[in-house]
Amino acid sequence: MPSWAAEELRYADLGDKRLNRRLIDIVSAKPTVSVPQACGTWARTKAVYRFWDNQRVTPEAILDGHIRSTN
Repeated sequence: MPSWAAEELRYADLGDKRLNRRLIDIVSAKPTVSVPQACGTWARTKAVYRFWDNQRVTPEAILDGHIRSTN
């Protein structure tokens, strides 16, 4: 996991350490391409879409972690 993503999202709290780690993995995986291109397979793409559909994963929670890391 790239250190820039871990550093940027170190304060993100999605209520589960696994979700926090998954967020960092997703953000760090080719952030300039589409989700299917970054994932490479349908199974991985579907897993990312399930992640984004999780009720614990909110824009506010992600943004709060980002804001806290930049203060």
